[in-house]
Amino acid sequence: MIFSVIVPVYNVEKYLNECINSILSQDFLDYELILVNDGSTDNSGDICDEYAKKDDRIKTIHKKNGGLSSARNAGTNIAQGEYIVYLDSDDYICDNSFLTKLAQKTGLDVDVIFYGYKKYFEHEKTWGKDVCQYPLLKDKEPSNALSSLLKADMYDGCAWNKAIRREFLLQNGIMFEPGMISEDSEWFLNVIVSAKTYDSVNEAFIVYRQREGSISHAPKLKSLTDNLLMLEKWSNRLKEKNFAIDFRDVLSSVLSRYYVNMLILYTRFPNNQVEKYFQRVKSLKFLLKYSLTKRAITVKRFCSIFGLRITLIFLHVLNKLRGKS
Repeated sequence: MIFSVIVPVYNVEKYLNECINSILSQDFLDYELILVNDGSTDNSGDICDEYAKKDDRIKTIHKKNGGLSSARNAGTNIAQGEYIVYLDSDDYICDNSFLTKLAQKTGLDVDVIFYGYKKYFEHEKTWGKDVCQYPLLKDKEPSNALSSLLKADMYDGCAWNKAIRREFLLQNGIMFEPGMISEDSEWFLNVIVSAKTYDSVNEAFIVYRQREGSISHAPKLKSLTDNLLMLEKWSNRLKEKNFAIDFRDVLSSVLSRYYVNMLILYTRFPNNQVEKYFQRVKSLKFLLKYSLTKRAITVKRFCSIFGLRITLIFLHVLNKLRGKS
């Protein structure tokens, strides 16, 4: 079996049929679909069971609510495919040849295969202007592959736009950390410090649905503190781990990208909620010197001229203006 497609399910009865049907419509048939009902209180669990009755490739897990990480881990634990594909239950695949094209990249046992996506804004019923399509990786060696993605502004840590070799995950004990917000970023950092080879498919296959009220649109303070803890942890690992110099620099550039995202998140909360974290945020400013992405380079230059506090004010104003546009 080539693929295990793992779909965590929690109160998504409105979207679940579209998600599952997009998988069952694939013209490549050598896969299993694992639906993990994470304690849904709507009809999502029943929908999963109905599909499982009709297709023996579908496995359904019903478990107590434990969050996205717990659900993905549960699916990973029973997966049998050579590669794992994570798909969120409010998203869907927009190309029936997705798994066929992905399978063409699996023959050489590549650890990580990137593929693209496009955004759909549900409230406005509009498509995002930019489509994420990863460039074909000419150099599959980790440092060079990651560096090229960063320079092209095409790096992200999402789990749902990558196929990961299952044996690689098992050998390195890589799972999602339960209870963490932005768990994908932490998970993918663990992936990139162990992965030996990368590849990509230069097409957009996933429709990434933007919903009002989702975590990305309604951040909690825990999202900020989790990201801060992640950056502190990995900054320390840079010092402790015996990484090759070129890989340490690339990993530092990845953290620089995450640091800028964290600064933007910081500005989305009232100052009286986040001021107590300012010194910790400031202590990580050194990551900016490793900036490779356009956004990180811009923030680095602005910060070097005006300082961190003025930079945070600038980012806050910019976010306000973007929100009104």
